[in-house]
Amino acid sequence: MKSASKKLMKECHDSPWMLMGFGLVCLLLKTWIVQWSYNQVWPRLVANSGSTAEKFKPLTFYEALLVVFLFTFLV
Repeated sequence: MKSASKKLMKECHDSPWMLMGFGLVCLLLKTWIVQWSYNQVWPRLVANSGSTAEKFKPLTFYEALLVVFLFTFLV
């Protein structure tokens, strides 16, 4: 397994497009995870606090991307 990761890293150093592609895939995966987790957890948190979740508006992919950008640049 070590040799496969070394080979992949060597290919990434040789091709900046591959590195940029991996970065984009990672960013999109983070965005999807933020969107999914927010839309699953937030209504339950509101309901558990005694309020109603009737006015809940699910987070869009664009809004989740903005949240990922915000926390990426803050850290």
